[in-house]
Amino acid sequence: MHGLGITFTASAQLINELEQKGIVGSKEADGYRKARLQELISALEPYRNTELTILYGGVGGERPFSLRAGPLIGEALSSYFKVVGVKINDTVLPPDLCRGSGVVYPALYDALGEDGGLQSLLEARGIIYAGSDSRSSRLCLDKPAAKQCVAAAGMRVVPGFAFEAKDAAAAMAAHLKRFQGPFVLKPANGGSSLGLRHGLSREQLEALLPLPSKGRWMIETQIYGREITVGVLEGKALGLVEIMPKGAGIYDYKHKFTKGLTDFRFPAVVTPELEAEIKQNAECVFAACGCRDYARVDYRISDAGECYFLEINNAPGMGRTGLLAKSAFCCDLDYTALCLSLIKPALKHFHQTFHSSIEANEGHYQ
Repeated sequence: MHGLGITFTASAQLINELEQKGIVGSKEADGYRKARLQELISALEPYRNTELTILYGGVGGERPFSLRAGPLIGEALSSYFKVVGVKINDTVLPPDLCRGSGVVYPALYDALGEDGGLQSLLEARGIIYAGSDSRSSRLCLDKPAAKQCVAAAGMRVVPGFAFEAKDAAAAMAAHLKRFQGPFVLKPANGGSSLGLRHGLSREQLEALLPLPSKGRWMIETQIYGREITVGVLEGKALGLVEIMPKGAGIYDYKHKFTKGLTDFRFPAVVTPELEAEIKQNAECVFAACGCRDYARVDYRISDAGECYFLEINNAPGMGRTGLLAKSAFCCDLDYTALCLSLIKPALKHFHQTFHSSIEANEGHYQ
């Protein structure tokens, strides 16, 4: 179909690797995972002839991660659907990607992928795609706006304030005295902890002026304790993953992308009460931010056991061992089952729209 497309095929080696990924822990647990996968395959059987287009690449700083994720998703799904991968190198859609041609999975991050840009382009053509719509995507990537939305819904957020880089000195003079240090400094938009600095005193913050980069920034109180993340699928929380950076206390860019610097515990070891609180909170955040299909919500848990919303990621990373995959694995979803779960709502919507005779009354997609 697409001139720039790559058709993904699953090799025998890959299929074997995916199967091996599910064989962790007891035979009983392995049986649960296989049963969940088979359940998803059966549910999606009516849609097997649907073409899936995976858009990946993009124009932002996280392009390298997208270039790795796109083929992984394509390989995982190619045993069940016709999957075409299209590498995006600019800010326009392929000219032959059109309404009714199939379902799109956007595997792009930061600029274009998470800021609502790509979603707006797809919506303008009437193309059905997986994930949150353009409005929700813009909100989620704007960390101060997302925090304001979550706080308005009655949930606890990490204290802090946002400002334009050019106004940093005035903003610090006006607001810093209201917050307790040490502090975290980070861009107000973007992912992967690019530009994040932590453990800063007021004097250290002032020494960074003027800020080297333009745009909006945030200063937050550093919450000491534990970092927990949880995936959300169709409004329902998955398993809790604890992120344990070695010697840092915070999950910065170095600890995210340097092998061996961070340990993960999944499921996280927490009390049943705290687990229930975090999951309910994540589901409420998902709804408050208007998310659709999937997201991942990050929290800081203070030493006193208080749960603070940190941020929501509407386009979470899709590595086989990434945080969303770990959260899904806690619920007996291996990587293939996770990928099937991510596209399921969009597939249903596509067939309700263009093939109303197939399960016309099942589900609702807004």
